[in-house]
Amino acid sequence: MVPWEGYVSDETMGTFAPIALYWVYAGGYQLVLHRRPLERYRLHTRAEEEEKNLVALPAVVRGVLLQQLVQAIVAMILFMGWIPISRRRRSGLASSTTKTASCSCCKIS
Repeated sequence: MVPWEGYVSDETMGTFAPIALYWVYAGGYQLVLHRRPLERYRLHTRAEEEEKNLVALPAVVRGVLLQQLVQAIVAMILFMGWIPISRRRRSGLASSTTKTASCSCCKIS
């Protein structure tokens, strides 16, 4: 049992949890990166970083958001079965070419 059971479907969680985790991780990284006590452990100085970063932060954020929007749309399409391949599998048209794996421990064939 998971805490979100009954509130959010597994498909929705599988779509949006990686995106939320990405932003939590990126935010934590930015917090740690810009702390004074950890400044001496940086690989590059701030001046080197500003010189090498050719793209502004807002442009990077827009690019990441666009990529995550595409990722979410594709994930929802795949999870919801809105593609023709899933219809063929459900109707049995693809069953003759698809090999099924069997599992003796779970009695699944």
